[in-house]
Amino acid sequence: MKRVIGYVIAAVLLAAAGAVCWVLGGAEQRVAEAHQALATLQYETVAASADDLDQSLRLVTALPRIGGGMVSTVREDQTTAEYWLARYNVLTTSRDAICGSARRWWTAAGGRASNR
Repeated sequence: MKRVIGYVIAAVLLAAAGAVCWVLGGAEQRVAEAHQALATLQYETVAASADDLDQSLRLVTALPRIGGGMVSTVREDQTTAEYWLARYNVLTTSRDAICGSARRWWTAAGGRASNR
């Protein structure tokens, strides 16, 4: 009986690992498609699909090294597409949000925030 329980636990762990790999593979596929659209100058496609892609990567962000890199790549592609589509107001808003969060982090870490 103990032996059967060990096999069942191993099977469940392998199934969970397979599911994680399946999700990562799908996410990598979508990121690669966005890169391809950006490389072929299809900026409208990248800008339109970036929000959907960002939401689908929410599961992947739980993996620190892999997920964070994919999310930052998607945001970088989206920013590049918005730039080439001359949507500068979107870029200014995201830059201000990034600067605000960096200022909050710096203040929380013990640094002095300045309004330069």
